[in-house]
Amino acid sequence: MMLKDELFPPKCPHCSAEYSLPVIERNLKPEQMEKWHEMMIPAAIELERGEDFAHCPKCSNMIIRDMRHDTFFPCGGVFHGYGGALTQTFGSGCGVHSCFVCKREVKPECISIRRVDDSVTPSADVSASAEAQAKHHQICRELEPLLTEFEDLVSQGASFECPNPECDVRGMKDDACTHMRCDGCSMRWCYICNKLERDCNAADDGGSRIYRHNVDWETNANRCPMYLHLVHAVDARWPADEEGAKHRLHSVRTLNMLRQFRVRIGDAQLDRLWAHFESVGAHGYTKEQLKEPEEVLIQRRDS
Repeated sequence: MMLKDELFPPKCPHCSAEYSLPVIERNLKPEQMEKWHEMMIPAAIELERGEDFAHCPKCSNMIIRDMRHDTFFPCGGVFHGYGGALTQTFGSGCGVHSCFVCKREVKPECISIRRVDDSVTPSADVSASAEAQAKHHQICRELEPLLTEFEDLVSQGASFECPNPECDVRGMKDDACTHMRCDGCSMRWCYICNKLERDCNAADDGGSRIYRHNVDWETNANRCPMYLHLVHAVDARWPADEEGAKHRLHSVRTLNMLRQFRVRIGDAQLDRLWAHFESVGAHGYTKEQLKEPEEVLIQRRDS
């Protein structure tokens, strides 16, 4: 764990003077200080490989989790994972034990159970219900990489990342055109095909390349419309308003990525993921939708 020198301590955006912690504490209410810590700690700390931030599902406390070992989160207590690793913690915590993955509350006696050769081995004084709960959380740990990938894909579908490989700024278009200019690198790109202007397919004549990319989009699958609401005139599946059309773009893009994910992991693993984590079904997509073929984004007219 290292501090990011460029972000910590925080500085005034006008004169670049550093804000000391006493100054911040004098100007913020206690509940605001909690929120400040919640926002600043992930922004200011550079994690080591295998580490990640984890928030208690019951309070604002957070820790730096060693993802190679840590399974349970005893908020405010002594932390142990399967590997017995101690973890950096921020805040006093609420004392509730929870699972890092499914966020459910965990009985304290589950902490004494360890995974040995991929099996759950309880102590003699552990109840049957605690053993069953430990087995549940063992599956959490097994399926965590798939859950993380699933949630990352849903997040990617809700906003687009600048296609410049040297930039990692994400954003969502407003109700204006599909021509984007990145706030981070100033590169122009198309919001629909997610390509930089220089890489966009374009007509030979007439203005800058990003505008030529909009020529004959109705019949050319390599071109894109300048406004999303225009698609409705060509493909009636699309809403006629800009906001509705943007929602469809995100939805179809997300579903197609999740369908590719389903093909990679297989139906059996998808069924396990869906059955084990309630959060998977709460994103607005059904398991049946993921098992459908990928959808063509825009059905074009014949040229």
